[in-house]
Amino acid sequence: MTGDRWWIAAITGPTSALMLIPLAFMASRRILSSHDPFFTIGYAVVLSLTVLVLGFSTTYYSLEHHDPDQFDELETKLDAVYFTATTLSTVGFGDAHASGQLGRGIVVMQIAADFLFVVVVVGIIRWSGRRRVDDGRTDVRLRDEIRQKRGQR
Repeated sequence: MTGDRWWIAAITGPTSALMLIPLAFMASRRILSSHDPFFTIGYAVVLSLTVLVLGFSTTYYSLEHHDPDQFDELETKLDAVYFTATTLSTVGFGDAHASGQLGRGIVVMQIAADFLFVVVVVGIIRWSGRRRVDDGRTDVRLRDEIRQKRGQR
């Protein structure tokens, strides 16, 4: 992640964020045809989060090693994962933060990707699961349990 080709690792985060959209559509198709749609939904969410966190962690780590003035308190790979997770969860403790313009720009990209993840990816996966249940293609017991919970609200 250093040397002349540092930029390859630096574009990993934004690229992985863009890859979440087709990943969500593929997950949607799997949810609709799965024997156990709830397991498939969980798997899709975990996989999407992993892609997002590792993609941006790689970007932050490579950018910090190429230009150490871009981030404060970001020195190791674990620091990069930590910074990505606190940004994703909107906690933002403030200990590690972007100090350069390029670093801040990439953090803004991550915030947009996080929003995209919540709205688009989770929305598509949720829609698929709901459609699957509404079509009655799950176990009768499970479908009846879901309908009972809807009636209780």
